[in-house]
Amino acid sequence: MGRLIYLFARRPNPTDECVTSSYDHISTGYDEAWTSHMRDLSTQLVDRLAPASDMEALDLTCGTGYVTGLLAEKTGQPVVGVDRSQGMIAQARASYGEACQFVQQDILAYLKACESQRYDLVTCAWGLGYSRPLAVLRQAKRVLKPKGQIAIIDNSLF
Repeated sequence: MGRLIYLFARRPNPTDECVTSSYDHISTGYDEAWTSHMRDLSTQLVDRLAPASDMEALDLTCGTGYVTGLLAEKTGQPVVGVDRSQGMIAQARASYGEACQFVQQDILAYLKACESQRYDLVTCAWGLGYSRPLAVLRQAKRVLKPKGQIAIIDNSLF
């Protein structure tokens, strides 16, 4: 019975593929449709964090890179942005590729491969619900340096 539960739990989630392909499809118009609409809230998030100029930051579910770019501007450091969508990463690289490093990967997989106490700041804007939130939070805590900060902004239809 345990083996059956394990196999069921380990099978690929078709929702993940659907979400990724949807974001790939809308990536070229995403900033106009969503980022511009939520820009002020995203900017307020970064402003409230008041990142220091020497902080190393990680932006999970970076999408087209708006928050990643803001963090790079505030810290003066290259910020790592991670997103599963190839289309969103392509848009992020086109807009902020000079100041940031973008990684196309599932955020939980990225965090699990990351060394402990690596980052001063971890953000996740508008995408935590597309992953496994509790597992992501556990891993984000692990990769934070002592006294590091994590900031999440999200929405829900419910």
